[in-house]
Amino acid sequence: MQAPIRVLGKQLLSKADGSLIATADALQGASAVGFYFSASWCPPCRGFTPLLIDSYKQHLHPKGMRCILVSWDRDEPSFTDYYSSMPWLALPYEDSSINQELGQYFSVRTIPTLVLVDPEGNIITSSARESLVDDPEGKDYPWPQDYSMLEKASLDQPFIICLCESRYMGRAGKALRDGGKAVREGGGGDYGLFVGCGGYLSKQVSNITGQKVSGTPRLMLLNIPDGSFYYGPEGEQALSAESVAAFAADVAAGRLTRHVPSE
Repeated sequence: MQAPIRVLGKQLLSKADGSLIATADALQGASAVGFYFSASWCPPCRGFTPLLIDSYKQHLHPKGMRCILVSWDRDEPSFTDYYSSMPWLALPYEDSSINQELGQYFSVRTIPTLVLVDPEGNIITSSARESLVDDPEGKDYPWPQDYSMLEKASLDQPFIICLCESRYMGRAGKALRDGGKAVREGGGGDYGLFVGCGGYLSKQVSNITGQKVSGTPRLMLLNIPDGSFYYGPEGEQALSAESVAAFAADVAAGRLTRHVPSE
């Protein structure tokens, strides 16, 4: 695992009595790792924790999820008492600097917050709490989130889309931003930009285009008003700004086949 896992110490708590386990052993084979930011003094946390415990025991742990409590408690006895009811791992209370570093890394502002990362350390979703409330059985676990860059976009504009697994989200987002900027500065107009990693919007895109989120990134251009779309590069080519710009130019020049949902 990458950045968020690297900041963890060599050992994690496995029980409130102080039992420790090697971090690498504890997370070996995890399908996803949840960082649970919580505290005993927080009423919403006390309300959410029992739901998380039940879901974790019955559904999420069997699916390979591992969870780590990142405590915001203000003293060690409160932390120990709160953690005693939890069936997952925890950062040792004395590792307060790691708590702070993780909070900054994930931009945590309020608690409870549950962040999921994949086995490579990429963020799957920072809204796992909300997803779990809606889906306590984890039918859609690990609840991948999509990445929309909609600040200046209108639904009347065409959208350049990359469908990919969440591990490619950062690279895909950078390629779309840089490629979209190159198109705009070259007089090619503005495009909406969207990275779909399995969330609600990417499922809608899949329904229209027939293209599913997979381990092979795929660029597409979608005209939302009429649902027409164009297939673009896939694989590594889909993750470069140059490919994004060239794809938009090919569509504008009529060099690619236009598809409609009925086809």
